Amino acid sequence: AYENITNGGAGGFTSVALNVNRSVTGDVYNAVNPAWRNTLLDIVITTDYNATEPTSLADAIKQQEDMTNEYIPQLKALAPDSGVYVNEGDWNDPDWKQAFYGVNYAKLKSIKKKYDPNSIFYATTAVGSDDWVIEDPGRLCRISA
Repeated sequence: AYENITNGGAGGFTSVALNVNRSVTGDVYNAVNPAWRNTLLDIVITTDYNATEPTSLADAIKQQEDMTNEYIPQLKALAPDSGVYVNEGDWNDPDWKQAFYGVNYAKLKSIKKKYDPNSIFYATTAVGSDDWVIEDPGRLCRISA
């Protein structure tokens, strides 16, 4: 997978060894995907960027599509029960709820409904964002129940 991804055009990988399992952290109940408690490596895939010759918009879109449709699925195939750190994840991941929150999503959504009943707070991959859709030309619209 690493060779396919780097040969496919990704700029490279950054890996950080982690030890955040329950024996170190205790039973921490938070929004982090529980898969993080079994994580060995945090892997970040990068795309190339040249400050003196910036990437065209078309090339940047192509790089993002490759990240979502080519590179990330290869890593998921290696570790299908893994998850991602929300600040480093692919915001276009079609399975973002599982990737970012895992089994915590349903409980987090119920907490959001309690404290944000009108769904005022929004972010692309935040809890509850699946109740919204971005329509052309960028208007945020609530999905009918």
